[in-house]
Amino acid sequence: MKKFIISLLFLLSFSVVNAGEYRVYFGNLHAHCSHSDGKGTALEAYTYARDVAKLDFFALTDHMEQLTQDELKEMIRVADSERVEGVYETLWGFEWGSPIYNHSNMFMTEHFYSIDCYINDHINKFYTELLRYPPAFMQFNHPDYNTDLPMYNYHQYEYRKDVDEIISLIEVKSAFDKDDRQELSYIQALDKGWHLSPVYNQDNHSPDWGTHNDCRAAVWLPSLSRDNLIEGLRNGRTYSTCNKNAVVKWLCEGKWAGETIFNKENVNCELLLSDPDGNDIFTSVDVITTGGTVSQTFNDIKKDEPLKFTLSFSDSNKWYYLRIGINNEIVIWTAPFYYEKAVVPDAGNGDSEDAGITTDSSQPDSESVSGDDNGGCGCSVLR
Repeated sequence: MKKFIISLLFLLSFSVVNAGEYRVYFGNLHAHCSHSDGKGTALEAYTYARDVAKLDFFALTDHMEQLTQDELKEMIRVADSERVEGVYETLWGFEWGSPIYNHSNMFMTEHFYSIDCYINDHINKFYTELLRYPPAFMQFNHPDYNTDLPMYNYHQYEYRKDVDEIISLIEVKSAFDKDDRQELSYIQALDKGWHLSPVYNQDNHSPDWGTHNDCRAAVWLPSLSRDNLIEGLRNGRTYSTCNKNAVVKWLCEGKWAGETIFNKENVNCELLLSDPDGNDIFTSVDVITTGGTVSQTFNDIKKDEPLKFTLSFSDSNKWYYLRIGINNEIVIWTAPFYYEKAVVPDAGNGDSEDAGITTDSSQPDSESVSGDDNGGCGCSVLR
């Protein structure tokens, strides 16, 4: 869960149920059809992902600047008609793509965000509009670590506490030693203070939704429903995988990866790795922390046997995630565990560790920027 847990009611509403009650689901959260620069219809995309690719969940996210309101409504209609409760779940949204900031997916919103922020460096206006018209959640798309472009990747992932709860996901499709170095962007964003969990999405522009490769976004849910899917993605119980059926179950102190550990510096963890393919062998697990430092490495992990280890949090190591290799190639990145020092008010009996938690974040709120009455940037989307 996100770190800014402010009340016992909120904590109980999104508390982790028994780990055995969850299972992992695989899907794709970034794809296009002919509503923008892809091929095929929305109906073909949603049915292909369900019937051919056999995905558990799927979302079309055509480019906002090429999408009309009528096309978005058609996408919503098809997404609603093709979902099968408990078997196949659908989301919808669009890709807000800025040449100066990079791209992002906005899920489950009909508000088209202003084009002024698309072509000009008005990032504060963009975030103001995001707060005024929040999507169900937002995802940073295909990051490219390039510090020579100071505005790119949303000002090199300059932290914004006020929108941290809205922006939940980041695409991670390549290791830090590859040309596009998406893992480095993931590390940079975590170091800056963001609470983000990784997903792999195929970003389809051809009619191969879910079959373009074996890579998937994975999410742990109590059952497959639209509400559960949104909750799981918002709260970061995800991992990015290029093995379509690799199961990565990582818990620490009964919490799932994606959650915050409060006031406990040494944390006991258990990792369980599974894969039904006999030729797939888990060859490495790297435990990554601040700055991309590898704090621990495990090799030749046995399937379906718990691997137990300890995380040591501190003011300089406030997050950890796992980078996992199969057959000597890195193919999986997990969500992080975060560490937070918290003031725990007396809940009456003094034995509730997380009750009424407030946090003392070292990251200040960015300056509030007011917009006009029509939404942050005060300009319309070009068609």
